[in-house]
Amino acid sequence: MYLITLLIIFLIFPSFVSSKCSSEWKTRVDSDGNTYGYIALISDLINIFQANAICREKGGDIVSIHSEEENNFVGALASPLIKQCQETNACVQRVNHNNNGTTLLDKLYRSLWIGTARVQFAPPFGNTSVQCVNTDGTPCDYGRVDGLAAHNRNITPWGFGNPSGLSDFSERSIEGCTELYIGSNSPQPYWNDISCYALLGGVVCKKNCSQTCKDEDMETTTTTKTLTTTTQVNNICNNTVCGVDGWKWHCNEKKTQCMSYHKYTMPSNGTYWDVSSCIFLLRNSCYFNNFYAINHFFYLGWCNMP
Repeated sequence: MYLITLLIIFLIFPSFVSSKCSSEWKTRVDSDGNTYGYIALISDLINIFQANAICREKGGDIVSIHSEEENNFVGALASPLIKQCQETNACVQRVNHNNNGTTLLDKLYRSLWIGTARVQFAPPFGNTSVQCVNTDGTPCDYGRVDGLAAHNRNITPWGFGNPSGLSDFSERSIEGCTELYIGSNSPQPYWNDISCYALLGGVVCKKNCSQTCKDEDMETTTTTKTLTTTTQVNNICNNTVCGVDGWKWHCNEKKTQCMSYHKYTMPSNGTYWDVSSCIFLLRNSCYFNNFYAINHFFYLGWCNMP
């Protein structure tokens, strides 16, 4: 079944974060001056959406990686859990180890989610520009690879031949998300692009330990820009967004929730809806990006308020 209707929704929620992360978070000071906390978790048989929910419950997001130093830090943190997932019954075996290929395939599924999302092949299918983002809304810089896939590609931090964008170079097999895995011949973890619906062994989460939010009872001088639109989102029904082409905005009466949406036409049958939904609780100064997919597949972008 072709991926005909594609939809993404980004939500921005207020996040109450103390100036220090609890002891379960492994911390490092980044070049931007902020202290970030990281935690690797085994939670077997989860897709990217479930992984995101787990990180959100802990006050963070799926990890975004922005430098070689950060990648090495995350790799060192995650490696023991990846090995535990791959080598013990902490994660169920997916594939019989009949040969090197099936052994590697099993290892790929018994790995951890990270937050880089790649949409190299759509829309339109075969686009040579890579639309790459992180699921926490931060810029996709480290690990970004432009151009079409190549089977002999060998670029750090990706494993050999990655990112491929597709599992078998057909439009039905888009690999839009990224995992951290350990292969058969190397102790260090690499990146591999994989279907966002794959059921992996866990996730690495990240949290800004330096960021604080105002108390709900404190006054704020934040003002909200008025959003206008000529067409409103009529409704969301049967996993379909009802509206028109072009970026449009619709806000609720209290101006606490706004949605923008845009529809693209794909080369194959059907259309692609790209939806951004922003929720602002005006009495708070902090918010984080979040995302959900409503239909068969999603392409990541971020919510930009005009």
